[in-house]
Amino acid sequence: YKRNGILPMLRRNSSVKLAPQRWQENASDGTFDVVLTFEEKVFDMVLE
Repeated sequence: YKRNGILPMLRRNSSVKLAPQRWQENASDGTFDVVLTFEEKVFDMVLE
């Protein structure tokens, strides 16, 4: 993981936010024009 750069990426990400955020919690920001997902399962979850 060190050679692939995964560990530095995880360290950086852990300082960005405490935990994953739910879409519902960002409703006050308005609607999203574009949403990118890399898995169909995640796309379906976003639409729900």
